[in-house]
Amino acid sequence: MILFWAVAALLAAGASVLILLSARRAKAATDDVPADQQVYARQLDEIEDLHARGLLVEEERRAARAEAGRRLLAAAERTRDGAPAGAGGRTGPLLLVFGLAAPLGALGLYAATGSPGAADQPFEQRLAAWRASDPTTLPPEALIAVAERIAEERPNEPEIWRLLGRARLQVGDAFGAVQALERAARIGDTAEDWEVLASALTDANNGEVGPEALRAYREALARDPQSVPARFGLAQAQAEGGDPAGAQAALRALAQSLPSDDGRRAVLLAEAEKLGARPPVQRP
Repeated sequence: MILFWAVAALLAAGASVLILLSARRAKAATDDVPADQQVYARQLDEIEDLHARGLLVEEERRAARAEAGRRLLAAAERTRDGAPAGAGGRTGPLLLVFGLAAPLGALGLYAATGSPGAADQPFEQRLAAWRASDPTTLPPEALIAVAERIAEERPNEPEIWRLLGRARLQVGDAFGAVQALERAARIGDTAEDWEVLASALTDANNGEVGPEALRAYREALARDPQSVPARFGLAQAQAEGGDPAGAQAALRALAQSLPSDDGRRAVLLAEAEKLGARPPVQRP
């Protein structure tokens, strides 16, 4: 690793020298004519070009040339009297200093805080260490790697796919989470599996119950007719489909089916009241 940084420093220094040499060559090509004189000389060329294209009449061309000529002579007079033409020459050493300081500083920082002698740890070795750890202590990325490997080894265990789906949700991988949760639902085939899948599909669809989520909610309801998430999801789909009155009735029925001390009753009734305030959607 030290060798790598040394080579990087040499390459950076070489690049800085090349840039400096190129800049000096470019400066040498224009040093004979100061910058302000170059501007006025270009103005003279532009005046002739405009005249050739018929955009300046002869009288305007003469007046413009005279004015540009006076400015050109004044600039030449200032240069002759010793006024500085530019400060380009002072930037060369500064460029070289910065070009060398950056890689050398990085090398010193790495030597002070890094571990040049540490060997790389292969992925399989890290994976084995993660598998030997408590899953609740692993970061989501490590948990995903472990779950994916176990799912390859035991593809018919729904709990592994559930774990993988939840971990992918934590890192924002909605598509990957839906794939894993759908696999878990098809293998485990419980109402809860289908509820979780429907919820993930709804989230991936910007909070709307699309056709796939609707099918998942119906699968959950087929396995548990009293499934609260499934019944709520179907009511949400009714409201989104233009039937707020039907959705309101479904939510009230769902609330009444819950025990009186269930905190979800108040939430469901509040949602029903909101739907009651909406006008029905007119479908073509």
